Amino acid sequence: MGFISDLAVSGTTIFASGEMVVEWDGSSWNPLSGEFGGYVNGLETGDEGLYALGWFASIGDTAAYGVAKWDPTERHWLPVFPVMGQGIDGYVTALARGVDGSIFAGGSFNAAGDVVAKNIARWDSARWTSVGHGVPDDVQSIAAGATRLYAGTHLGVALTDLENPAWSYLPGLPDGSRLLNVRRSNPFSIRTTQILSTSLRLSDSCWSGPRRTQDSRSTTSSEGS
Repeated sequence: MGFISDLAVSGTTIFASGEMVVEWDGSSWNPLSGEFGGYVNGLETGDEGLYALGWFASIGDTAAYGVAKWDPTERHWLPVFPVMGQGIDGYVTALARGVDGSIFAGGSFNAAGDVVAKNIARWDSARWTSVGHGVPDDVQSIAAGATRLYAGTHLGVALTDLENPAWSYLPGLPDGSRLLNVRRSNPFSIRTTQILSTSLRLSDSCWSGPRRTQDSRSTTSSEGS
């Protein structure tokens, strides 16, 4: 399978993605049927099932652009965007469902369908719309709240109000932090790549959590004030 791009868990089943998607049944890895015409960058699980996100235009002989959903009953992939004009012109790395049922897709792209959308877009089950002027850096993860949308990027955490979209970055992340994943929680938590597996938390306007020192491989706790 080569490089593993992402892992996801649903119940007791573990899924891994890369050039294909495989599942661990407790004793062995088994590929989920269908060869992707491209690469799967990420996996998302939720109440509606398993989604594969990436840079692909087909699964087997079926056209599928950027996002596909696994049908566990029929054991095959279903294209979310079967028509080329509906899909993303780059690749998708994150999905999040809004409180109104719409889906936010993030990744590295300039357009969604026929709409100009910089790295993030909104799908309402019928059409794409942009979210403000978009995010300048590739979006790695998304968290949707009731009134705000957050996007994790290599530059930091971007946020916008959903009714009047205007993106800005949250201040104060420690130097050298590269964000991998944003998870919706309370308080808001971020996983970062530092010397050890660490996490940061946003409380009000301050970040806090374990942070590496400049001259040591150990971590010291730094609490936000």
